[in-house]
Amino acid sequence: MIYYTADQHFGHANIIKHCGRPFDSVEQMDRFMLAQWNAHVTEEDIVYILGDMFFRNNAPAEEILKALQGKKHLIVGNHDKDWMKRIDLQKCFESVSHMAEINDKSTEPLPAKAGRFGFAAKAA
Repeated sequence: MIYYTADQHFGHANIIKHCGRPFDSVEQMDRFMLAQWNAHVTEEDIVYILGDMFFRNNAPAEEILKALQGKKHLIVGNHDKDWMKRIDLQKCFESVSHMAEINDKSTEPLPAKAGRFGFAAKAA
């Protein structure tokens, strides 16, 4: 399966209030997103991350990326800066680019903000 997702903002405490995410803490949000990702994505799946994976945080980016299943491709977003300097991108991603043209025949969205993968239900 091929998935597309964007704007996770792992480790970004203010995204909870700015976007109305139903979490009491950034740690709870990060755990929920990681669990939801791995409940749907297998190691063989391809995931295109369309920017803003982490933002202004001290989240253990490399640790989180290693825990996320799938073959990950990062399309760099406007908030993907500081965290990218602190990790070995080649160990975490199949590819990293600022733009990509993707021609596929089978897609299923992985929305970051709503729906089955998103925040329709808060993790306990």
